[in-house]
Amino acid sequence: MKVVEPGNVATDFTGRSLDLLSDPSLDAYAAYTKTVMQKQMASFDNVSTPELIAETIYEAATDASSRFRYLSGADAHFLMDLRSKASEEEFMAGITQQFS
Repeated sequence: MKVVEPGNVATDFTGRSLDLLSDPSLDAYAAYTKTVMQKQMASFDNVSTPELIAETIYEAATDASSRFRYLSGADAHFLMDLRSKASEEEFMAGITQQFS
C-alpha cells in the first residue's frame, strides 16, 4: 500500500466541487463560505500540473521499496514541513486561523 499526497492541482476540481457552497439556500453560512473560498482560491497561486501528480502516482505504483508516503507538489512539501515542526494542536490552530 502506498499513499500519494498531492497539493493543489491545476484542474477544475475546486470549481466544480465547491458549487454547493454557492447555494443561496445556505445563506446562514454565506459570510464564512465567502472567506474560505477567497482564501482557498488564493492558495491556488502555486499549483502543480496534473502531469506532476501522475508522475508521482506512477513512481509510487512502480517503486518496489517499502516507502509509504509520496508527496507531490511544492505546496504539499511545504505543508508537511510545517506539520513536522508543530504539535497537532498547533498545526490545527494554524489551519483554523488561515481560514477564519
